[in-house]
Amino acid sequence: MKEVSVDIEPFDGNRERELVVVAYALYVAGFFGMLAPSILGLGLNYWRRDRSGSCYGSHHRWMIRTFWWGLLWVAASLLVFFALVSYLALLGVSVWWVYRVIRGVLALLDEQSMPPSPLQVTGQSV
Repeated sequence: MKEVSVDIEPFDGNRERELVVVAYALYVAGFFGMLAPSILGLGLNYWRRDRSGSCYGSHHRWMIRTFWWGLLWVAASLLVFFALVSYLALLGVSVWWVYRVIRGVLALLDEQSMPPSPLQVTGQSV
């Protein structure tokens, strides 16, 4: 079986710097709602992180951590957002429920009937 070797020599400094700039540009495009460029930038970062010099390699590792931590925080924020929205909806239903019970009790104490439901189709109570 033939052994395949992969060239992992770093690019020259200018070319490597350009790749880091491209990766940052992809992350910027991903920030504005297009996740695909960030994923491409992440692939570029993984491809070049160990093949770059210490300076440029540190930028690739920085962007990799930025992507994954950002994804974690977005997921956590969405969970909190939906939990907060659910909490506010539950709070709203609770206030509505208490209002209707108090209104009904006050009407009962005054021996008044309650208004019919707007969804009532026949003349009979539902």
